[in-house]
Amino acid sequence: MTEGQDKIGVFVVEDHEVVRRLLGKLIERMPDLSYFGGVATAEEALEQIQVLQPRLVLVDVSLPGMSGIHLISEIKESYPQILTLAVSGHDEMLYAESSFKAGARGYVMKGRVTEVVEAIRTVCKGGDFFSEQVRDQLDKPE
Repeated sequence: MTEGQDKIGVFVVEDHEVVRRLLGKLIERMPDLSYFGGVATAEEALEQIQVLQPRLVLVDVSLPGMSGIHLISEIKESYPQILTLAVSGHDEMLYAESSFKAGARGYVMKGRVTEVVEAIRTVCKGGDFFSEQVRDQLDKPE
């Protein structure tokens, strides 16, 4: 794969700077991914997403001001071609379902950083990325 060709552009919305930088460094190290930058708030994200048009946005579900779940629904409504992946330090059983309903194609725990790249690739290939426990919850009839 040549530089810039067919790379997946990824943008990160994470209010903890250390985590945002860690995710950025992880993305930069992957030959098939391109780090489009990151911001700390949903409001900043909406401004940058309009300009940058990444393929995928990693969204922390707990952001100051507008929640990450609300941001996911805003992205889905305004930019249906842009994929979203929820990232959180909270137990997935608390927010995975609402993230999915808002439009996220997956949910990754911050403690499982090694799964982030796998999740990005899975979602960009048209799949969903949820743990087996969350899948069981999502598959249950209401």
